[in-house]
Amino acid sequence: MTNTNSRRVKLSVLEAADHLGICERTMRSLVADDEVTYYRTGGKKKGKLFFYTEDLDARLQPAGGPGARKGGANERPSQIPGRQANSCYKAGRCQ
Repeated sequence: MTNTNSRRVKLSVLEAADHLGICERTMRSLVADDEVTYYRTGGKKKGKLFFYTEDLDARLQPAGGPGARKGGANERPSQIPGRQANSCYKAGRCQ
């Protein structure tokens, strides 16, 4: 039986970036390009950003579904589907 009352895990920008294996700058770029589902507390433009792990995980799912991604469970994604490889890391701005 599935527990429908389980709480969703809310993440900050930095936590969400870590969850995806990218830097904060790239995470903010995903938000600016509207490529990831995000929420704001407070105002429309000035509110603090937050994310839910379910939304981030869904964004990482390849077209083949949950089991389609190759590699181990702890594999760090090298890129977000639909985006070029993480240019932040390539340029040495984010480590």
